[in-house]
Formats: sequence, C-alpha cells, structure tokens
Amino acid sequence: MLLVEFLLFLVVWLPACLMAWIEQRSASDYGLPLESAFGKLFWQGSALGVAEIVALMGCIAKLPPDHRTVVMRFHLNQEPRR
Repeated sequence: MLLVEFLLFLVVWLPACLMAWIEQRSASDYGLPLESAFGKLFWQGSALGVAEIVALMGCIAKLPPDHRTVVMRFHLNQEPRR
C-alpha cells in the first residue's frame, strides 16, 4: 500500500515538476513546496491522524464481542452470520 501511495504521489509530482520547468517556475508554485514538506502543518496533521486512529480503535475495543465481529465483517464486505 505504501508503494501504491508513493506511485500516486509521483503521478502528481513529476508532471508538476515538468510544468514548473517548462514555465520556469518553482514546484512550490504548484502547491508542492519541498522546503516545508515536513514542516509544522505536516506534523500537526500526522498527530491528528494518529489520534483519530487510536480513538477509533478504542471505540471498537469497547464494543461487545458480537458487535466487533459485525464491524469487522462490514469492513471486509462479508455478510454477517444469522
């Protein structure tokens, strides 16, 4: 999955760099600032994303076992047993 995400990023980044080179601009003009790629907003978003995942997993863990299997089967697109 990480490889797929990286390839999707390259599909956007490479044409933007090409267009920046053709138009004699920087890549940051296209919304891809390399100098602030791991800046303050990146780390704030990362922390928020981790917090959301932890909260979701905590909520699922608090469910009774029967409800957990329904949530997992729904996520896996399987029909629950009756």
